[in-house]
Amino acid sequence: MTIPVVITSTNGDRYFRIESLSLESPVHAFECRIPEYAEYLKEDALRSQADHVAKTWLLREEASGKIAAYMSLVADDAARATARA
Repeated sequence: MTIPVVITSTNGDRYFRIESLSLESPVHAFECRIPEYAEYLKEDALRSQADHVAKTWLLREEASGKIAAYMSLVADDAARATARA
């Protein structure tokens, strides 16, 4: 029987790390139930970052190095929200 791990703000860095997307990031192995999310990370995130349109961070498991999640901050959305204000 496996005992579940409870991840909190005080122990999270033992299990995960956050890093910026780079050419060396193992995005090819990322899988997601929503195909568009995996497609963006694999095909568009680096280009968007190079074009200064978005910045992407990865949440990676410490033990395996696998990408558990990612977040992209897209400048285009912020610019439109500011323009409307």
